[in-house]
Amino acid sequence: MTEAGRRPGPAAVWVVTGPIGGGKSAATAVLAELGATVIDADAVGHDVLRRPEIIAALSERFGTDILRGGEVDRPALGRLAFADAASLAALDRITHPPLAAELARRVAAAPAGGLAVVEAAVYFRLPPFGPVDLVIAVTAPEALRR
Repeated sequence: MTEAGRRPGPAAVWVVTGPIGGGKSAATAVLAELGATVIDADAVGHDVLRRPEIIAALSERFGTDILRGGEVDRPALGRLAFADAASLAALDRITHPPLAAELARRVAAAPAGGLAVVEAAVYFRLPPFGPVDLVIAVTAPEALRR
């Protein structure tokens, strides 16, 4: 907190969460048009997967077949990581702490006094990345999801 009792960075932090294809990106696009700084946790997660220490930890846990050209082959990793609960938990243990840390860094870097919005389908599986003022769950009927 700052001397005035306010946290540094944006005045408010919102999270938009929900299922794949549920409308999160459409909702955050509207908020961005209104001036919010939108942080896409999926894109940040892709950045995390490029870090050498994460590549090493994932290949140690899931094997080198998840690598293509020295980078993580996300579909190959997904086939193994989503095969069972223990594998998914291992993926989360490796990737979620650095993902949360990077989200915290990007939220703190958002313009002072503004609104930072984190779009995160996996929000409830992440370690805390800082104070959040509002969580918005966006859903759409299965028939409308993309």
